[in-house]
Amino acid sequence: MSVPFEPWIKYPALTAERLAVIANIIRITRQTTVLLHDQEGGDNEWSLGCRAYARTCHAIREAANQYSWLTVLPEDDRVRLFCD
Repeated sequence: MSVPFEPWIKYPALTAERLAVIANIIRITRQTTVLLHDQEGGDNEWSLGCRAYARTCHAIREAANQYSWLTVLPEDDRVRLFCD
């Protein structure tokens, strides 16, 4: 039987409370994104995944304005060139 990974032990700044905040942001963002999915309008799994990812990134960046402990590192511009 393996021991469950508890990140706050190895990384003390990752408290259970902070991880719960981030998990909740991701959960709410993905739930609301699914409601926008329109298969009849041409949406598919790929477009849903891209939209969910972009909205999740946005929600976490916005949360960084609310939580002093949350810092978002700049994205690598080489990756963004393919997404713009």
